[in-house]
Amino acid sequence: MTRRFFLTLCLVGVIVLPLCLIVHTAAAQNIVIDGLPSQKASASATEARLDALDATQSQDFRLKIIKSDGQYLWASRGNKPLSHVVSGVFHIFYDTTGGGYVKIIDWAPLPPSMKKNNTGVSYFEFISSGMKTITYFGSADSFTP
Repeated sequence: MTRRFFLTLCLVGVIVLPLCLIVHTAAAQNIVIDGLPSQKASASATEARLDALDATQSQDFRLKIIKSDGQYLWASRGNKPLSHVVSGVFHIFYDTTGGGYVKIIDWAPLPPSMKKNNTGVSYFEFISSGMKTITYFGSADSFTP
């Protein structure tokens, strides 16, 4: 009887508990934005350039922010924690350690006179590394803050 109980307990600990954790983790994570950039601007004190990105480069520099257990994470930048503020029609997610920020506008709720030809969601992702900066300009199909 004791051996059977011990084996059952081990089975629960090895199989059932990890499955519950996986389900909880998946349920607690929401994609806030999953965007693809079309342009990359880079600058330093001596050089500045703007490059159009091809489909492969766009995938390589994909923007992804998730919300996990109430915390925003910059998933495409090593899951850095982000703070979120709203300023008018803009949502700004910023890395409090100074690594950069993402500014998003969701065109859908705006009146037609303000949209012009814009649809969906537009963003720019600003990254600071030393004394150089990179800004990606892109779009996404949806945005759920």
